[in-house]
Amino acid sequence: MINYYITEYLPQGDTLGQLEHTINSRDEEHTHAYFDIIIPISGEGRQFIDGKSYDIKCGNIYFIDRSIPHFIIPEGELRYRELLIAADFFESQTDAGELRRIFYTDSEYQPALSLTEEERGVLDFILRSLERENKRRAGDFRTLMRMWVKLMGQYFARAMERARSELANRDPLYVLSVALEYVDKHFTENISQEELAERFRYNSAYFSRMFKKHKGMNLSDYITGKRIDYAAELLSGTDMSAEQISETVGYKSKPQFYNTFVRIKGVTPRQYRLENKK
Repeated sequence: MINYYITEYLPQGDTLGQLEHTINSRDEEHTHAYFDIIIPISGEGRQFIDGKSYDIKCGNIYFIDRSIPHFIIPEGELRYRELLIAADFFESQTDAGELRRIFYTDSEYQPALSLTEEERGVLDFILRSLERENKRRAGDFRTLMRMWVKLMGQYFARAMERARSELANRDPLYVLSVALEYVDKHFTENISQEELAERFRYNSAYFSRMFKKHKGMNLSDYITGKRIDYAAELLSGTDMSAEQISETVGYKSKPQFYNTFVRIKGVTPRQYRLENKK
């Protein structure tokens, strides 16, 4: 896996800079030796960070910590701004740690943050101020840039606290509907109950009871049903092999896929294809 350094993108000696990108195809999974903040400008897609998937949309920001593997899959054309910050941009490790801690809970790295319109306006102002100082380079401009970044971090911390508080105070049925929307988009990935509960700020056991009460089944059975229904669609509508379909719907083990399909559909994948081929 490639690890990029800030010197590959910024002039020699610079420890902070901004870039704009337009992409229309997946980039390669990679890591950075610097902090990276991604701000979508237009378009949509999916951002994979440390093995987890996040929807890319305007109004969100994504914090990529150093040495964290990530890549983007755009849906059509995607434009985004990127703020690169080297570790030695900060005057101390404490200052760098304050920025990192915003995006970590006690148990999870939480790199995505949704901003309100007002928060987006503040961020845009700070980014323009940083860019202006970096171009003018008047006086002790690096100290001013550190002050802007510290202010940006304070706004991020406030926005993260607001987002977590809002989610915690929402109606459980609403949270469940949002959770189901997420599962319906990502059921082919490895989603655990603990991960999903943490994502929506719930105790895992409570989330499990709530899910089963309102769906009549546990999360694992719900995901299995989604995977097998999708596999059935692929069997009847494509010429993909059973092994390819097994991997596509999220099974690493072909025997596990085969046995699960038979248990739910009552026939083997081959028999299902013969009986339902379009």
